[in-house]
Amino acid sequence: MKYVPTPVAIVTAMTDEGPVGMTVGSFTSVSLSPTLVTFFVDVSSTTWPRLKAALSFTINILGHDKGDLCRAFSRRGADRFDGVDWSLNENENGNPALADASVSLDCTHYHRPHPPTRG
Repeated sequence: MKYVPTPVAIVTAMTDEGPVGMTVGSFTSVSLSPTLVTFFVDVSSTTWPRLKAALSFTINILGHDKGDLCRAFSRRGADRFDGVDWSLNENENGNPALADASVSLDCTHYHRPHPPTRG
């Protein structure tokens, strides 16, 4: 993780309804042994419930010149994968990997917290 100082990433997963993904600006390493990472999601996100339900996901880390890709996966009410070069990972998880990502990390859930309630 020492090569990822302040990453912006796109988290993707394959669901029964097709690919899903969202931009996260709060991706970080938690532990090297075991290897754990985390990212934080706004409680009002409509994408998070679908990502959370997926058994696995891919974290696509973006380079500094990928602002257009970052914005594409931040759009509301649009097909975020439209016009984006991606393919399914060739491993057992088969999640979307973005061709323009600097690196893609295959992940499984370690802990899926429940969002706090507003009120």
